[in-house]
Amino acid sequence: MDRPAKVEERLFNEAQRAKLAQQKREKEAEEKARKNAQPEILEASRMIVQGKSKSANVVERLLKYQKDHNMKQKEFIEKASEDKDCTFAPRINSELNKELLLKRAQRSQTSTRSKVESDNYSFKPKIEKNSIKLAEKLVIHLHTHR
Repeated sequence: MDRPAKVEERLFNEAQRAKLAQQKREKEAEEKARKNAQPEILEASRMIVQGKSKSANVVERLLKYQKDHNMKQKEFIEKASEDKDCTFAPRINSELNKELLLKRAQRSQTSTRSKVESDNYSFKPKIEKNSIKLAEKLVIHLHTHR
């Protein structure tokens, strides 16, 4: 008899032979594929190599972009100058804005004071002297820099 004494050894040897056979088949398939391999080159890559691509010359693309941009800008300016109905041009005066903000702040303070005075709250915060002085300076500064 050819068989080894133990079943485990026989099964192990058969598995080894099957594994080696599988590796041999895979290796042969890889070699065959390598010999017959034709690389797949993308159309864009082919065009770049041939110099026909849009992205081949960066300078030309940038000049074209600049030309298109300038044309669009001219068209926009012409369209804006033709449209006489669009005449709104806001004038913003920083002094006027300061006055408006100051008036709004005063209104909110008076409404808050009247609300607080109408409601008799027991809590009265302690405000330090330095804080009062700083607040007075701020009010004076706001009034003098209108």
